[in-house]
Amino acid sequence: MKVTMHKINCFIGVALLLFALSARGQQNYGLRFNSFNVPQENRTSLVIGNKEPLCFDKEERVALSFDLFLEPNQQTYFGYVLRIVNNSGQRINLLYDQGHKIFRLTANGSYTGINFSIADADLFRRWTNIMLVLEDGQLSLFVNQKYFSKVTISLSDLCLRLTYGGGNDGNFSTTDVPPMVLRNVRIMVGGKETYYWPLRFSDSSGVVYDSISHRAAAAVNPVWVSGLHSRW
Repeated sequence: MKVTMHKINCFIGVALLLFALSARGQQNYGLRFNSFNVPQENRTSLVIGNKEPLCFDKEERVALSFDLFLEPNQQTYFGYVLRIVNNSGQRINLLYDQGHKIFRLTANGSYTGINFSIADADLFRRWTNIMLVLEDGQLSLFVNQKYFSKVTISLSDLCLRLTYGGGNDGNFSTTDVPPMVLRNVRIMVGGKETYYWPLRFSDSSGVVYDSISHRAAAAVNPVWVSGLHSRW
């Protein structure tokens, strides 16, 4: 049987990913994002609010939380982790800058001044929790439950569409996807957990439902860690 270099690289990548996950000593689940290792049309995205945005009262405290790590031993890491777009086209972006080894937070096309780094031992070996909080015209960042920084932000509305990874959100399209693994996407409103997508698997059409409100999210070109583990 002929084995191509592409297949060999895939086997090696899966083995490294599963080793990294097992080293965490935690349940192995999450959404692995196809990145620069595949053609652009095969890269992964997760879209929440793709058909109908999630709408919140501007006076409420809205917190978005998720866990991620970057897949080790990849050549290219630059890309968009998260894009948040409201009905007015205003946007908040979280991207990874490989050259400086930092995460950058931008708003409406400008840098917010909020940049943070995660030590390689943690970034590639442990789950990192990131939380963004919108409250009283402020955008706050927490890393592993610790307050990091905040910036004043003006948003016309809080009807939001969330896109992790690549894809097209109307006025912006990107295929720059970092090789990340994502899980436990939560939205808390006024301190109460309102939506929760563990990201264990999707149905055959790529739809993922949150376990609280049964709100659908769309996973495009998904690679489920649990599926990799069972096939390996």
